[in-house]
Amino acid sequence: MTLVYDNKTYEQSIFTYVFSGKNLNNDNIVFTVKKLVSNFKRDFPLLFESDFKSQGRPKEYYLDELLGFVVYSVYNNRFSCRKLSDWINNNDESVNYILNDKKPKKSTIHKFLQENTLLVNAFFHYTIISGINLGLIDGECIAVDGTILLYKLNKLLKMDFASILYKIFSTFNSQKLI
Repeated sequence: MTLVYDNKTYEQSIFTYVFSGKNLNNDNIVFTVKKLVSNFKRDFPLLFESDFKSQGRPKEYYLDELLGFVVYSVYNNRFSCRKLSDWINNNDESVNYILNDKKPKKSTIHKFLQENTLLVNAFFHYTIISGINLGLIDGECIAVDGTILLYKLNKLLKMDFASILYKIFSTFNSQKLI
């Protein structure tokens, strides 16, 4: 593109916006996380009721976007609000895809985690129930620690919660159940 200003000619490159997620592999776990969150929103719409309040400013960040981000961060073993904020600022394409190219600050992430613990817990419960329904988890709890939840799987393996999420998400991806 050529730009003429004060009788001088300047060359300027054309910027083309690429949608986030376009460069990710089709079997990336982020697509399954987003689809599972949308199924959860479809099955339990009352938990997402605060997205559609009629008073005040419209919300900048929807609950399903932030919920998907929190689930993906648990899958990647990132729990600190500061680390999550830094992760967003590093322009990871998978994070941009989940958040629809929005960049919440550390305080927004913290506020979401404080105000929506019921939503996050209900989603993780929904994930475990989905794993049980698919036959990935037999439902017998081996041990409960303060930080790691261990379940006995079909082949008597012990797995922490992030591994259970990975197993469920990879099965959803491979079997195209969603």
